[in-house]
Amino acid sequence: MAVQKAFETLGDVKKKRAYDSVLDFDETIPTGDEEGDFYEIYGPVFVLNARFSVKHPVPKLGDDDTPIGKVEHFYSFWTKFESWRDFSLDTSEFNLDEADSRMEKRWMMKENERLAKAKKKEEYLRLSRLVEGARA
Repeated sequence: MAVQKAFETLGDVKKKRAYDSVLDFDETIPTGDEEGDFYEIYGPVFVLNARFSVKHPVPKLGDDDTPIGKVEHFYSFWTKFESWRDFSLDTSEFNLDEADSRMEKRWMMKENERLAKAKKKEEYLRLSRLVEGARA
């Protein structure tokens, strides 16, 4: 039974993304107070977060010799970043199978959706802080 459920989850793109979204992921972003090279500090963080991008290819941070046009493209991309992360599994506070009625089930679904949207909003705020920190 567990193998069948795993196969169903991994075989469905939406379910797999929801599953991948709740796996351990370092959401830490640099504070700007770190010692060291800007590119060594921020580069790996952008690379880690790029895995969740809807659009590909994801531009790289570059280095001191990167032309200004590519730098502008990089920041434009990350300012408008679209993530495929789905927090529905992470925020399922209410088990729909435990609902006593259709009305309660609908309410539970709405609450779970509301929590997932809030988590998605937090994700975009975190990414926005990352971009603004890199620009500073």
